[in-house]
Amino acid sequence: MLSANQVYKNSNTELPFKEWLKREQLKGKLDVHDNDFLNADASTDVVSSPCNCKPLIKFLAGVAIGYVVCKLITKK
Repeated sequence: MLSANQVYKNSNTELPFKEWLKREQLKGKLDVHDNDFLNADASTDVVSSPCNCKPLIKFLAGVAIGYVVCKLITKK
């Protein structure tokens, strides 16, 4: 069975993929899938992150921790 992406490449259409996909789904040639992803226990509950920090703060904290670990290793 070919994926939608493979069928799109074989169709040689000028349409963007999203538009082509919607058109093919409306024609009934391709299945319509929801964009909901299931968790391992088959629930659709969204698990929020315990920290709603900005990514830059997380990155800087990781760099600082990495620096401290490297300094401790090189001292020994």
